[in-house]
Amino acid sequence: MARATAFGPTEIRGLVGAFEAAWQALLLADGDELMDGQAMRSRLAKGIMEAAANGETDPQRLKEYALRGVLRPSTLSG
Repeated sequence: MARATAFGPTEIRGLVGAFEAAWQALLLADGDELMDGQAMRSRLAKGIMEAAANGETDPQRLKEYALRGVLRPSTLSG
């Protein structure tokens, strides 16, 4: 069963910032190949929320965690 997690205003700003940064990075890295933008946005959000629920609070690390879940390894390194 999923653990309920509450976030305050500061944490929410970090989550939103991480999501927006991840989405922009994804568009730059893979924008022409995005088949379903809404599904990809949902996957990014889920990755960020999972990491945050496990205690991660750094927006940069949240962004990186989310991107690792959706990008091919060659896209991340290039």
